[in-house]
Amino acid sequence: MTVPPDAKAWSFEVLYDAYVDDVWRAVRRLGVDVGHVDDVVQDTFVTAWRSLSRFEGRSQVKTWLIGIAFNHARHALRAQSQRAVTREPLDARLPSTQRAPDEAVATQRQRQALLHMLEALPVEQREVFVLMELEGFTAPGVGELLEVPVNTVYSRLRLARAAINDAVARLQDSP
Repeated sequence: MTVPPDAKAWSFEVLYDAYVDDVWRAVRRLGVDVGHVDDVVQDTFVTAWRSLSRFEGRSQVKTWLIGIAFNHARHALRAQSQRAVTREPLDARLPSTQRAPDEAVATQRQRQALLHMLEALPVEQREVFVLMELEGFTAPGVGELLEVPVNTVYSRLRLARAAINDAVARLQDSP
């Protein structure tokens, strides 16, 4: 599928297909409950589609979409904390059909450990860590997206890295 150079000429299908994986991954890594990630992603693309005519091209399309996704994710996280219901994700209870069970369990445990580490971070640090370390954004891009100075981005990243490193060390020290 070819992508038109002007984002305003894109069809919904092109926009969605080009960025759905990036948006889904970012929303999940921000700590949105797996049962609500698809809703947040859908809301993101509906919002983006409705406002595509106002997209000025001052940032990359991915950055613009992730910004919209972050706004929807923040709303979902607020609602999630108000519900305060802990549910085990459905996919954690189903056996993998593509890998050996012990590999699937190890991979799932690693993913859950990372998600728990990310969820333990303050929202501001989690956002910066996810964007820079997991999604590959630059500090100036994150600063623009979150509307904070670049030095603040670096400070939040430093604190997040330290917290993640401490959590990993504790995990490695446990029996």
